[in-house]
Amino acid sequence: MVPARSFLFIMLFASFASCQVQTNCTLTASGGDDSPAIEQAFRGCVEVLIPETENLLIGTKLNTTGLSKVHVRFLGNLTLNPDVDYWRDNAFNVTYQENSAAWLFGGKDVILDGEGTGTIDGNGQTFYDARIANDSLRPPHLMLAYKGDNLVIRNLNIRQSPRWTILVHSSKNVLIHDLNIRSRSDTWALGRESNRETDGVDIYDSSYVTLHSLRISNGDDCMSFKPNATNIFISDIWCNGSHGVSVGSLGETDGQKDIVRNVYVNNVTIQNSENGPRVKTWGGAGRGYGYVDQIVFSNFQHENNDSPITIDNCYKTDSDECLANPSNMTVSHVYFTNQHGTASGKYGGTGVALSCSVGKCTDIHLDNVNVTAPSECGATVYANSHLNVQGNVAYKFVSDADTYGAGGILTNNSTDSGVTCSNGQVISGSS
Repeated sequence: MVPARSFLFIMLFASFASCQVQTNCTLTASGGDDSPAIEQAFRGCVEVLIPETENLLIGTKLNTTGLSKVHVRFLGNLTLNPDVDYWRDNAFNVTYQENSAAWLFGGKDVILDGEGTGTIDGNGQTFYDARIANDSLRPPHLMLAYKGDNLVIRNLNIRQSPRWTILVHSSKNVLIHDLNIRSRSDTWALGRESNRETDGVDIYDSSYVTLHSLRISNGDDCMSFKPNATNIFISDIWCNGSHGVSVGSLGETDGQKDIVRNVYVNNVTIQNSENGPRVKTWGGAGRGYGYVDQIVFSNFQHENNDSPITIDNCYKTDSDECLANPSNMTVSHVYFTNQHGTASGKYGGTGVALSCSVGKCTDIHLDNVNVTAPSECGATVYANSHLNVQGNVAYKFVSDADTYGAGGILTNNSTDSGVTCSNGQVISGSS
């Protein structure tokens, strides 16, 4: 049930009553749907305060885009209505990958500051459980930072996003920092936590975006750079349980040009994750085209990651199909530097897996890389397929080495399950 519509009490402290834009607004919870009054305050006030004692309800979809010179001091709580059916039918459409969003937030010269106490609760567990029974269900992204310019989001706690947490979309000059994001499920489906697609921060069709000082524990990409993300700076990130820090996926849509260019990622701790730094582009017939260029992944500390360093130029593409119809995405000038730590052993001894269509990957550099798999899984393997690795660890690489499916590299020696050992315990041998 959607909460009955009610009005939020807004205390307005205006310098003079005749002015349409108020100076300061303080929001207090109504006990019902607070979305209409939140929108009214964000649009009508220069400074908005949500006190630490207040818990406001996003009961219906919330549009706070097109703002100008607004500072939101968000000290309290925002909670998303957990009505799965409502969001399925009413969330904002997001054209990219036919997604949806509960909250649109954007404008010029806008600050959303949690000041360390502000918390958004996406009620994700309800949506995670609903997807166990209905695998086709696509919950809404929590927040779309949409058409922002000089937009700041900082000092927030975000819990249990239904799907992607923040998608930066069609924006420029965005700064996001000091966020603590946790989207972990208490239930399991298909052998893994049911909180899939709970990305931390994604960037799409945006430029000059800076992220720093983020802690993210989730069930999909810690962060990702999606089509037409350019001039991105990332630093001081902690990731747990994720699918990695990913470029892509790119090239999925037939006839569409995707690019990611000028991305610098530095000082990342990533643990218990499927991947570390990763580039993923589609191959096969009927796909798009474009390029990845000038990407730096520097100073990563790995702990128990399945495929710690990955380029997969045939993402989610059958190996025979990708051989017949190679990827139309080129990957060049990618630098993996100062990468240290451990692999989980899920893919045997794989430490690095770089797989490209013929002629599609150039100037791939690895320097000061020392990522090791458990000794029980055999010698650590640095594998490459159809590319010439450069850098001071190039000598470690073996072309077409057995990686048991990591990074899309398939060999005649791969097991059917794609797994030879898990966390150092051998559970099957090569076949």
